[in-house]
Amino acid sequence: MLINDQGQIVGTYQKVHFFDTEQRYFTPGKTYSVFKTKIGTIGMNDVL
Repeated sequence: MLINDQGQIVGTYQKVHFFDTEQRYFTPGKTYSVFKTKIGTIGMNDVL
């Protein structure tokens, strides 16, 4: 979740690629999360 300096939610991230066992329980997102902000463009990702 990306929150701006006003405390508002600017965007959220939905995982796109799952491990084998996760695919049974979750539905993947359809797009990658990229947001334009005052400080620049921000891309969201998860790293395990």
